[in-house]
Amino acid sequence: MYFLNDDIYDDQIQLIEITISSIFLIEFLYRFFSSKNKINYIFSFSGVVDFLSSVPYFIGIAFGFYGNTSWAKILRLIIIIRVFKSFALNRINGGIFSKVLPYGVLALGLKLIVLSLEKQSWWVVVGQFNIVLGVIGFSLAVLMGAKLSVVNGKLYAIEDTICRIVGSMRDMWYEEQIQNELVTWSLQLEKFLKKNYENRKQSSNQLRLLTDNLEDTLEKYNVGGPNTAGFHRDVAYLVHRATVITPPAYNQFLMTITVLYIMALILGIPGGMGLISSFLSAVVLGGVYFLVEDLDDPLGNHADSFIDARLDALEYWNKSKEELIH
Repeated sequence: MYFLNDDIYDDQIQLIEITISSIFLIEFLYRFFSSKNKINYIFSFSGVVDFLSSVPYFIGIAFGFYGNTSWAKILRLIIIIRVFKSFALNRINGGIFSKVLPYGVLALGLKLIVLSLEKQSWWVVVGQFNIVLGVIGFSLAVLMGAKLSVVNGKLYAIEDTICRIVGSMRDMWYEEQIQNELVTWSLQLEKFLKKNYENRKQSSNQLRLLTDNLEDTLEKYNVGGPNTAGFHRDVAYLVHRATVITPPAYNQFLMTITVLYIMALILGIPGGMGLISSFLSAVVLGGVYFLVEDLDDPLGNHADSFIDARLDALEYWNKSKEELIH
């Protein structure tokens, strides 16, 4: 019986890998240059996998890394991921995980490259790095926890305020002369709350003006007292909370520290443990960051939003009262 020797077998495997990687590279370049938003494509799950399954292969050959057994195994693993990419995209649809997974795959790919470099004689392996990483990780957790506490409180504060406003309108409903204007105002409030952040911020003064006009109407028909005082205070508070977010400097610092920490894990923890740590840290920290960022605007009712403030009380009020006055 005839058996292929190792050299012939390796040559055939390499030929197959070159052919497959070349096809993937052509597809990656085509998708990149035909994409309208190239940055979004590069950092999407599809773009990251397309890149890792083609470009690193030729970089490895150019720098002579392909002879390294670990490098060859890494490339074959990435190619397998690329083959099953469509299956993965069909199973993973929406949610925080689908948004953060590309960054986890990117961290995994970078660590796989570093894993091969660790075999080189010139690569410096940093020892006794765990204490530093632990301190930085704890500090990062404090920063994220502080922001999470603030934005989570903001979410519930907005929902509570909406319920109080609806309660005040119910108490004022007894005066028939103000009903039309009251419903008109509440409909505008709902539209205001459902706008995206920039449009909401631009139209905030318009809603304040409508509220002032409603106050004049209430005074005209002698609708006053503690109830209306609380109503105006709650409206002012709601408009303010709906148009304020965490200062950009805090977000930029938090994002920078998160990226640097993950890069430190990729470079500082060697071997298989570093591989696992890099992927999990990118997924967990990235997921928390995107979750907190989304919570920072709890009124951002759009397709990509994860958690939104509930407007049920206001929506039910508008639907029921709009039918009455029409």
